[in-house]
Amino acid sequence: MKMDLSGNDRKVKTMNRRIVLAFYLIFWIFLLMALRLFQVQVVQAKKFSKMAYMEHTEKIPIPAIRGKILDRHGELFAISTIGHSVAAFPQKISHKDSVAAALAPILGMSQHSLLQSLNATGFVWIARKIDLEKSLQIKKMAISGIEVVDEPTGKRFYPKGKMACHVLGYTGIDDQGLDGVELTYDKELHGTPGYLMAETDGLGRVLPGGVEKIERAIPGADITLTIDETIQYLAEKALYEGVKKSHAKSGSIIVMNPENGEILALANVPNFDGNQYTSFPLSSLRDKAVSDNYEPGSTFKGVLAASALDSGKVTREEKFLSGPSIKIGGWTIRNAEDGLSLSSPMQNLDDIIRNSLNVGAASVGLKIGAKTFSDSIEKFGFYRKTGVDLPGESNSFLPDPKTWEPIQLATISFGQGISVTPIQMVTAYATLANGGLPVHPHLVQKITIPGEDGLSPEGHAPEQARGTGPDMSPIIGEKASEDVKELLALVVKKGTGVNAAVPGYTVAGKTGTAQVTERGRYLEGAYTASFIGFVPVEKPVLLILVKVDRPQFPYWGGTVAAPIFQKVAKEALWAMQVPPSEGMRQFGSWKVWGEDDKKKVKASN
Repeated sequence: MKMDLSGNDRKVKTMNRRIVLAFYLIFWIFLLMALRLFQVQVVQAKKFSKMAYMEHTEKIPIPAIRGKILDRHGELFAISTIGHSVAAFPQKISHKDSVAAALAPILGMSQHSLLQSLNATGFVWIARKIDLEKSLQIKKMAISGIEVVDEPTGKRFYPKGKMACHVLGYTGIDDQGLDGVELTYDKELHGTPGYLMAETDGLGRVLPGGVEKIERAIPGADITLTIDETIQYLAEKALYEGVKKSHAKSGSIIVMNPENGEILALANVPNFDGNQYTSFPLSSLRDKAVSDNYEPGSTFKGVLAASALDSGKVTREEKFLSGPSIKIGGWTIRNAEDGLSLSSPMQNLDDIIRNSLNVGAASVGLKIGAKTFSDSIEKFGFYRKTGVDLPGESNSFLPDPKTWEPIQLATISFGQGISVTPIQMVTAYATLANGGLPVHPHLVQKITIPGEDGLSPEGHAPEQARGTGPDMSPIIGEKASEDVKELLALVVKKGTGVNAAVPGYTVAGKTGTAQVTERGRYLEGAYTASFIGFVPVEKPVLLILVKVDRPQFPYWGGTVAAPIFQKVAKEALWAMQVPPSEGMRQFGSWKVWGEDDKKKVKASN
């Protein structure tokens, strides 16, 4: 009997343990369920509520209107065409018959069909992309439940046609920037899309009396360029005529304010019309002023002179072997055919630059050495991109200074064996014109956010528009800068750049004629003619680079490019109302312009 009782006790104890385990198991299950329920209904309530709402809500996007692009004076360069659409929220309309009767004649619809739309169960579009006059009439009526929504048509319009096409760029079918300023500032121009919201049932039908609202799109920012429409027109016209006259393949021109890096004009030939850019060959779309490399030729002698004088290794009075030829490492260097005849093979720096003597430049380069010259080239920015606010900027090609042989140092001294971009070249010369202080080239003056007055989101001009500033220390000393100005003024006064002279103004500049390279080899009979200069010398307001590719003979920079500079500078100075250079003597140490020039100024006025 005792054994039986003992067995029952064991069964009872086992059952009790199972009950306790079941209890704890059920307890923990309910506890976990309670915690999960608390998480879902309390902690994540908003998240799931929003998800549930979105499951039965239709969101209709409204694209934002792309911002405008204007020149520095407010002239319109790019704008998006706008359509005006009429939407209805039927549950908010009290007298649908009278509303249909009022809107039908404006929209050109039958009153019956319009009334059918107004009797829909929820949100409905009544008319899409009507004209401005009709939309203004409907807005003026202020009918409850009727909304006029402005939306882009997806078409970008460039009212100036081909003007500044390489600056502006163009947009794609989705209204996105594909090139130029349109691409660089696409985020700012694009704006913030809006939407129409309506509640729907499980089948996607709009629920009568459901939540319906409209969130209007925020238009994109307006971009104000540094470009001056008048100067842009003058530059494009002169470049086109110059390229045509010389039977050249192409050409580029950049006009900059050397004091702050603002680009007043930038153009290339051939060009294109942004309104129908797909009709033009890809070669016309390329911005050669920013994207193409070329050998600068003798225009690089301005950088050589700056390096030589600023280093103190060369004086203006010191004479160097300058012609007719020099042998370096088994190679023979000769002066270009456009160099003037020499009275002596020994010439000082003034005459080397004035007469564009390759032999003299090579001699100067060898005197200052590879380290000094390459350091100056780097300071002038030729080993890096300028950061101009345009897409597709190329970098220069310069051999590693550590590998320079004497012949390379000699040829680089007169701009051969290297390649740079026009935007790099014009930025370097801005330093010479600006007393040795570098500038940052840029094309955008300000970004105007809708509702604000000319301010970017940070409350100032974009970073690309910083121009000069305290963080930019001088590249060369002011004395060296003034000396180089005088050397370059001699080029125009009585050297290879006489065709760039502008009556009444002091002009400084340098000609360049370089053989074209292709796949590492020089092409026989193919040249790049260029001229770069600034005016007036005493306080430069215009810096102009002209580059003409593969002109027919005569192909000298002084013959082909300098006259284009002269024409643009002359007319731009007049348009800007820049007074003539009084006595043409207000700069440097008074070594270039004399009394005869003063008489010419008075006569020209």
